[in-house]
Amino acid sequence: MGMLQQNGSCVPSEECGCIHLQHHASGQPPTPVTVPQGATVTIGCSTCLCHGGTFQCDIRECEVIISEWSEWTPCSPCVPFSFLQNSTSQAGVISSNNMVSIQRRFRACF
Repeated sequence: MGMLQQNGSCVPSEECGCIHLQHHASGQPPTPVTVPQGATVTIGCSTCLCHGGTFQCDIRECEVIISEWSEWTPCSPCVPFSFLQNSTSQAGVISSNNMVSIQRRFRACF
């Protein structure tokens, strides 16, 4: 395929490594890391193979674990029902005489 420049010298494209930006949990800027030809690296939830200077990654979605539902929150102060008409969520609404109180439940994603 020809020659490509890598680290200041020319190498055949089939020997060219890949550059991966290693992200840090500390929030510092990512660090470029050279991945050799034929090596694999995990990016997100995918395994990627360095081939000819580019990554070939499997398409795998990250597994998400969802917690059980929380307990219901305490009832909110009563508000007019018209207050909820612009709201997109009405789960756990307790209504009496056009006044409502809102309760919510939550689930955490890991």
